[in-house]
Amino acid sequence: MKELLTAVLVSVVVAVLVPLGISAAGTYELPPLPVVGAKPATSFGPGPGPGPGPGTVSGGTAATPASPPPLPAGAIVVDLLDTLKLNVSAASAPAGLLVFRADNKGAIIHELAIVKTDLASGSIPVAAGKADESKVQLAARTKNLAGKAIEDVKVTLQAGKYALICNIPAHYQSGMHAAFTVQ
Repeated sequence: MKELLTAVLVSVVVAVLVPLGISAAGTYELPPLPVVGAKPATSFGPGPGPGPGPGTVSGGTAATPASPPPLPAGAIVVDLLDTLKLNVSAASAPAGLLVFRADNKGAIIHELAIVKTDLASGSIPVAAGKADESKVQLAARTKNLAGKAIEDVKVTLQAGKYALICNIPAHYQSGMHAAFTVQ
């Protein structure tokens, strides 16, 4: 019970602090402050002298968030949610080369681990607030994904039972898991 309460507390702290810009190490990154007395850039042409100067936008377009890469044909999409749930586009697939798209829809860090196990997806033993990976066979995993990040994972899977999990501390035991069958 103590381990579960600790895991839930960690999850709540992460869910509250990360969107505020506070890291797990307890540091806080302040947003850039305006310079007192500075005039906003209003021109978009060349500055004085050769080359671009202050207030110049090169390339002609404003920065926009990068659009996600095209979804590979047949990819299984796994949405990672800050409600500590996974949404999976398919519950099964034929054996062979598969592509999983891990799409962090939230603001906090998540990951996707694909593990082979005969256990139910929510029954993997827990140690230190995480699914005990020594009790399963890790097939593939993403890096830790910051909010809104996407990563595609290509993996060859044999027929069997698998679990799709987020194994960030407290996430797995809070419900970030789904069963997946390879036929």
